[in-house]
Amino acid sequence: MDIAIAGTLALLTLILWSAFSTAAPAKLSIDRGVLDVTARESRHRFDLSSPYTEITTKGAPGRRGWQVLIHRRSMKPFVIDSSMVNPEEFQAVLDHYREIAAEQAAENERRRERR
Repeated sequence: MDIAIAGTLALLTLILWSAFSTAAPAKLSIDRGVLDVTARESRHRFDLSSPYTEITTKGAPGRRGWQVLIHRRSMKPFVIDSSMVNPEEFQAVLDHYREIAAEQAAENERRRERR
């Protein structure tokens, strides 16, 4: 009886492992500041150069636990980690577009002050 239970659990574990291990990795691309993420059957687009896109970085690129969180309204943040991208390269590109976002935010503020 115990062998049957152990065998069933082992088979179930193998089935679950194979289902998750064959899942296609997320595909990320950036075109003119827009990050396009295709993962499984979903697609997400984030404007990295927009001052209205809220992004948080946890940790340092190349260090354990590094993550980039892209916050979304009424949803959990979209998380990018080292399993999806090269952390150093992605952080450099992200920093470039966030600088553009900061410049755009400053320009928007100057326009508001002139009114």
